[in-house]
Amino acid sequence: MAIHLGDIMVKAIGLLGVMTTTVGVFAFGTMAVMNMFRTTHHRKEGVPLYPRLGSRFNLLFRPSQLTDRGLAARKKVLYATVGMVLCLVAELAIGLGTGVMK
Repeated sequence: MAIHLGDIMVKAIGLLGVMTTTVGVFAFGTMAVMNMFRTTHHRKEGVPLYPRLGSRFNLLFRPSQLTDRGLAARKKVLYATVGMVLCLVAELAIGLGTGVMK
């Protein structure tokens, strides 16, 4: 079986794409977690950090309990989560399309 230069280039470009999108997944994931903590820090006065259920991130679902900075951080959590999912989908599409992932 002969190895063609075109096959090697496709695999190399696919591997580069998979590695790049993997870095994107981790970067967006880190950004989402950091902004989750930032959101809980910028809650309104008198709002407990640990609500009844004990979950720290219930504030993400209650915008009435956040300050303006908390709402901005909440929006960044949404953007980072969407970016992470898009990078993951792109990683799978590039990997499966070029044959890097099987």
